[in-house]
Amino acid sequence: MEDNRHEEGRDYEDPAVDLSLLGDPHAWRIVRLGLSMMFGGIVAGLGLVVICVFLLFAYAVADVSEGLITLTGYCVLGLSAGLYFITCVGRYLCCAVPPEAPVRGLIVGSVACLTLLVVSGAVWFVLAWMRWDEFPVLQRMNGQGRALFGILLGFLALGLFIAGHVAFVLFLRGVARHFRDPRLADRVDSYLAIYVVFSIVMFATAFLATVIEKAAALACIFGLFLGIAGHMLIFYLVLIGKTRDAIADALRRAG
Repeated sequence: MEDNRHEEGRDYEDPAVDLSLLGDPHAWRIVRLGLSMMFGGIVAGLGLVVICVFLLFAYAVADVSEGLITLTGYCVLGLSAGLYFITCVGRYLCCAVPPEAPVRGLIVGSVACLTLLVVSGAVWFVLAWMRWDEFPVLQRMNGQGRALFGILLGFLALGLFIAGHVAFVLFLRGVARHFRDPRLADRVDSYLAIYVVFSIVMFATAFLATVIEKAAALACIFGLFLGIAGHMLIFYLVLIGKTRDAIADALRRAG
């Protein structure tokens, strides 16, 4: 029985998951599929970043036509949009969680924030690429008013992103606790604590970027920010994979 208690490196409170808490197995399979889509989309996105860096170095040392660079840019944008769509669909599928689980409100709130974020991004895109005169409501704004409106829209999008992300991470912690995996829940708590520090660093970096004029200092700050963000993304990816595995383990125990 001892090997079941610590199966796959997890520290269960009980060697067997209480299957009465499982609810609808089909619903949990949909949730697991959604987490798998998010996991795969993020991994593919990281791979795309590596390819882009390689292409930048290759284009910098080679005589490449402007048309090829433009075509590559469109391909990267298309692939990025496709991967973002896959991760968004994956999060929407997580809403299939059974009502018996005490995490339904968290995932619904996360998806609501995601939807509003996409809408606000679409509004910003329209305003950025179309003439302001085509929007009667905004015709009376001067240049400062338009800039302020854009800044406020950006802060709204940032707030929605942070709220939706935190709600989803709390959803992962709730799933871990639902299936009695306290070690995974502790990892999620650690991620949340680090994410708070990361958010503070992010805002501090944005502030320093506005007051520091030396390019070398800005490059160091930006590099530090990217390094922390990369570690956070990998940590987040691990949490998604572990939560997916916890669901799969519970379904396998249920037969």
